[in-house]
Amino acid sequence: MKDVFSVSTFGRSDYFSINCYIHDIADSKSASVFGCFFLYINGIRYGKCAPEVTYLDLSYDGIVERLQWRGRNRCTVLEDADLQTVLSMHRTCMWPAADGGEWRGMPMERVARQVVNSGVILAPDGDAAFGDGSQVYQVDLDDGQVDLFAFKHRDDPAAEFADQTSLRLSSNGFYDALEEFALWFERTTGFVRPPPPEGQRRIRWAES
Repeated sequence: MKDVFSVSTFGRSDYFSINCYIHDIADSKSASVFGCFFLYINGIRYGKCAPEVTYLDLSYDGIVERLQWRGRNRCTVLEDADLQTVLSMHRTCMWPAADGGEWRGMPMERVARQVVNSGVILAPDGDAAFGDGSQVYQVDLDDGQVDLFAFKHRDDPAAEFADQTSLRLSSNGFYDALEEFALWFERTTGFVRPPPPEGQRRIRWAES
């Protein structure tokens, strides 16, 4: 392991920011990076913070994929959605799991599959960085803006979600913060960004 301990914030914590602490980089060809990765939206933190250390490779991969699909991180069922719509969809279709019912006239599993495959889930990103129950949705809009919807699960599925907030900001402001983070991560770790994907977005949840 190589000790690094590099800390950076991209954006404004009272508005939107990405925050990352890198503690260690494994000495291998496919270097694994360990540290902390979390977001601030409207002054609320989403994700774990130091001293807990998590595996950051997936966080970086998720940011790069989001940049590569800039302007296309959107979902039909969440068009023109507000926070209450997102909360309703998430509670019904995503948490704890779709069970065969419907949401707004659509099968719950179809809604959940569309949401997962559309790329609008910013967090959690596949590792333990958001093990605090944080959930963040990001939806690209047609007018050069981005909607963020964020909240946290409680231990009781029947309880209201905690730390609910939403934010509309410029697409440039949002994606500039992501790009700055990706460049810093690459400089610090030696990661090489993969080329843009060809064809359709990868399918995370295939039809059964």
